[in-house]
Amino acid sequence: EILLPSQAPPWMKDREKLWNTVELSEKRHDAQLARNIQIALPKELNLEQQITLFKTYVYDQFITLGMVADVT
Repeated sequence: EILLPSQAPPWMKDREKLWNTVELSEKRHDAQLARNIQIALPKELNLEQQITLFKTYVYDQFITLGMVADVT
């Protein structure tokens, strides 16, 4: 799923278009195009609660700062 800030254009929901555009927009060969973050969730929560907790964290830490999140 692609999570977007409210001002992001709708085409960014397309994963292929998003990443192709990111790669084409950067000119430096050593540029950091993305961050990879792994999050451990409490196993005491059911799947629905884990998803809600995860999405809340992503929105609070990334989306509100204008970043796009490609979550899997």
